[in-house]
Amino acid sequence: MPDFMDHVQERVQRDLDVAISEATRHGVGLPFCEECDAPISLLRQELGARLCVAHQTAKEAGQARGGRR
Repeated sequence: MPDFMDHVQERVQRDLDVAISEATRHGVGLPFCEECDAPISLLRQELGARLCVAHQTAKEAGQARGGRR
């Protein structure tokens, strides 16, 4: 028969599963830019950013010109 701790552990596991699912669906950003180690804002991290604004802008500009960066 499950006791109180079994129920708590089941709830914690469900919460972890939901958090992992959300993180993998949206992508997890980085706290620092992959290119220059500049800090990335929390909002951009939550949106999955891996580059600082300057490097992301340069990357997108290169892609818009048809280049790869």
